[in-house]
Amino acid sequence: MSDHFEDELRATMRDHDHEAPAAGLPDFRAADAPRVPTGGRYTWLPIAAAAAAVLTLVGITFALGPGENRGAPKAGAAASVTSSAGRAAGALSCPDRYVTGRNDIWVPAQPVGLDGAARLAPDRTPAELVVCAYLNPSGASLSGSRAVTGDLARVTPTLTWQPRLGSAPTACASYLATTDSDNYLLGLTYRGATEWISVPGNHCAGASNGRFRTVRNLRALAESTYRSGVWPAKDAMPAPCTGFAAGRLGQETVMVPDHPTAVTICTYRDGRRPVRTDRVDINDLVAALDALRTSPSTHTCQGSPTDATYELEFTYRDGPPVWVRVSPGCTPSVDNGNLQASDANSVLAPLHALLG
Repeated sequence: MSDHFEDELRATMRDHDHEAPAAGLPDFRAADAPRVPTGGRYTWLPIAAAAAAVLTLVGITFALGPGENRGAPKAGAAASVTSSAGRAAGALSCPDRYVTGRNDIWVPAQPVGLDGAARLAPDRTPAELVVCAYLNPSGASLSGSRAVTGDLARVTPTLTWQPRLGSAPTACASYLATTDSDNYLLGLTYRGATEWISVPGNHCAGASNGRFRTVRNLRALAESTYRSGVWPAKDAMPAPCTGFAAGRLGQETVMVPDHPTAVTICTYRDGRRPVRTDRVDINDLVAALDALRTSPSTHTCQGSPTDATYELEFTYRDGPPVWVRVSPGCTPSVDNGNLQASDANSVLAPLHALLG
């Protein structure tokens, strides 16, 4: 397979990353999300049509060229990487190999000098960041590394707010991408502390520091940083009314954590395109959601939504948003990806008030 075709295919996959479901989370769109019925129970497992079309080519790629070094930077790439010694300078050195074939996510060492179980990364700016790439067909041996430059304060809001993986099994669309074998490590150093964050290429695997595991897959972000040497200025999130993303730390304990400043309500009805409503007077709605009796999300729905299904995107001054699905007539009828609640009746009054 030619390098030109391989580059074009990988670029196409990156362009459609936003259309694939977030790792570990279902997309709860009622209007266009395929639901798999199992005796009256529905599991929300969408696969975007455009992404599915691209994935047909992906299967051909693996069949034709499994022995190629698909992830290695090509000549003339915008960003060069350290590849001869294989390690970027700094307090942390990239391991020669990334350990694959494990049930959990491998990290070369546990966090030192910080509480790795509380967050994926501390809520402070790292002194150094190195990205280690393992891009060969097996995803095991070191391809290169990059010492990240620029404003490392950008790193913190992306990593520190990543949501914790829930206790219930999560849904993830089954497809095979060329990038699923591209593994990365993020090595972070702080004053008196270090940690590794492991970023498997597997789009369903999430990421882990060895003590804290998040549902979100960070491969695209790690790849961008590895190739450019600069952490992205802004964390990319789906546009409102296009589906769920991973969410925010704290949503495993309360439906809407912290203090959101606004909400976007996406109303899905009768298979039509969603109607978007933006509001800032949200205190009553947040209070009603946070008062619900919750249990760990099972990512399923029994029955059929009546009237309409609502996706609520709560935004914050800092950090990522939280998504909540409200599906009257379905059980459970409220779900944020980590928690679910059976009865949405107390939420409908403040919700309908905002919708006018």
